[in-house]
Amino acid sequence: MQGTIDCYYVYDDKITLLDFKTDKKTDETSIRENYGEQMKLYAYAIEKIEGLPVASKLIYTANNNDFVNF
Repeated sequence: MQGTIDCYYVYDDKITLLDFKTDKKTDETSIRENYGEQMKLYAYAIEKIEGLPVASKLIYTANNNDFVNF
């Protein structure tokens, strides 16, 4: 697996992860199946780097103009 965290921010000592996707697959089930493990690994890595908990993991789907919350 390779990848880069697109965006994260810290608020009240908690991290929110945000990843952007432009895939043609836009249904929530496909997004969760395809990217669930990636989001778990991103959360693990950023918690180790920042020493803070990840409170939210979000994917923004450009084709839907919507968010999927993990």
